Amino acid sequence: MKLLTRARRSIASALLLTLLLMLGITGVASASSPTPTDVAHCLTAAPATQTVGVNQLAKVQITVICVPQVLRSFVDVAWGDQTVSEYPLCVDVCPVPPIVVNATHSYAKVGFFHPNICVVPSPLGAVPDCVQVEVIVIQLAS
Repeated sequence: MKLLTRARRSIASALLLTLLLMLGITGVASASSPTPTDVAHCLTAAPATQTVGVNQLAKVQITVICVPQVLRSFVDVAWGDQTVSEYPLCVDVCPVPPIVVNATHSYAKVGFFHPNICVVPSPLGAVPDCVQVEVIVIQLAS
């Protein structure tokens, strides 16, 4: 009986290891559609990486190259600490691109954050146009 249980565990472990290896090699399929490689991105953000102290402002310059021609479009920034900011693009009229948005945010905790920046609604239709940057938050010596 013990031999049978050990064999089942070995088979289950081998299957799990095979699955993990396959996912590591091929990646996990996303529920959302990947951005096709032939689509030009409408959004850039800089700097790609920055380091700030706790409670200091992280500053990201976002450039929107193509704008959805609908009123109430905006740049949505999910900062990675459960905070979301919206920066309007088209309010009464849509300005001529490129549009530069200066986004700022301060973090209360040390860590690595990856703000997700998107144009809403997406000018690419069903494919969301988003970029990420990295903000490293450190504790400054006092």
